[in-house]
Amino acid sequence: MKLKYTLLFQLFVVILSAQDAKECYRQGNLMLKNQDYQQAIDYYNKAIEQDSSYAFAINNKGRALFELQQYKQSVDCFDQVLALQPQNNKAKYQRGRANFSMAYYENSILDFSALLDDQEQHLDALYYRGKAYMEVERYSKAINDFKKLIEWRELDESTALLYQNAYTLLGMSERYSSQFDAAMKSLNRAIEINANDATALYNRAVIKVNNDEVAAGILDLTKSLKIDPANPIGFYQRGLAYKKQSNNKEAIKDFTEVVKLNASANMAYVSRGFTYAEMMKYKEAIRDYSKAIELNNKDMATYIRRGYAYFEMQQLEQALNDFTKACLSNTTFKGYAYNNRANVKRAMKDYDGAINDVNESIKIDSLNAYAYTNRARILFETKGAKASKKDFDRAIELNNQVAEFYYHRAAYYEAIKAYDKAISDYSKAQNLNPNYKAKEISKLLKNAKRNFLKGS
Repeated sequence: MKLKYTLLFQLFVVILSAQDAKECYRQGNLMLKNQDYQQAIDYYNKAIEQDSSYAFAINNKGRALFELQQYKQSVDCFDQVLALQPQNNKAKYQRGRANFSMAYYENSILDFSALLDDQEQHLDALYYRGKAYMEVERYSKAINDFKKLIEWRELDESTALLYQNAYTLLGMSERYSSQFDAAMKSLNRAIEINANDATALYNRAVIKVNNDEVAAGILDLTKSLKIDPANPIGFYQRGLAYKKQSNNKEAIKDFTEVVKLNASANMAYVSRGFTYAEMMKYKEAIRDYSKAIELNNKDMATYIRRGYAYFEMQQLEQALNDFTKACLSNTTFKGYAYNNRANVKRAMKDYDGAINDVNESIKIDSLNAYAYTNRARILFETKGAKASKKDFDRAIELNNQVAEFYYHRAAYYEAIKAYDKAISDYSKAQNLNPNYKAKEISKLLKNAKRNFLKGS
């Protein structure tokens, strides 16, 4: 009899515990609905204390943790649910979302794929899997997902608003995989659906600019920035587009907007510095290059750019230091660093050091036309005109589209009184770049013509 009462009592406790667990679960659901996520978690914990295998409580605790952005704890909950219920597709989806939020994209792809194997038309899973594929640069997979999403979306108009940016994501994936014609069609369709889609306008603009439709690209970027004025990447791309138009004033404005929005935007400082240098505002260029180096002191290309600006300002020691920094690094621009340092040493009358540096530059890159011109100039100054001819010719043989090369070779021809050839080279320099030393070349050309006619 005593054993009978004991078993009845234990059964009563189990039933009572189950009732308590269900009540706590119900209260947790009310809190979850009211977005009181911490209170919901407290109730779910009580339910789980009563029943450690209460999958519904564990699942909803995971949902509440997700809303609190406690993604790791959220994944732990969904792991427990799936251990209890391997076919629980809601848990697979939620775990996929949590993994996506932690940037564990491959894990999220596994979760969404497992879900889509069981439930093919799960639009949310397809949408996020496509985005995850984009993040890991598996663009062909992303394209397939977004195309399927669009197909399903168009079969059910109720989902159109929820997935209205599917064409945008498709267009982006196509752009990243260099399918530019397809990308333009997708992005045009996205903008037809939503004329205020800033992301679609931005991506279409980038394609247009890269396709030399610069004015049209700037128009799209301007529209995008009106919709999303806090987008530093949009300002940066428009700045680059203005530079393609040689509109340095507007480019400077846009690069300045970038650094206002993101003070750590290293490339904006580099690009603004480069633009200032093109405008021969070397002091401003040095300031921007210095800021870029402060943000990323491993960027040897910016040391070289700053060294060039210092050189133009005749701050030779500072230029020498920057070029030496790059020469001693493992940068792929080392050849340019040696060549530029040779220029500095030549200006400092260290001709042996200059020749050694330019020879090292040519050793690193035997096709660097600028290095041959540089060596020719050093030889011209130290060994005489005849010693420089071979290198002047070699530079132009490698690149016959640089006005500077013809300008320097013309000086050689003048030195040996080959005025007809000097006239030809000065004229070629003028034709290639009318802005390069325009006044000086015009004067030299007149002198060469006069000497040619005199026969001197």
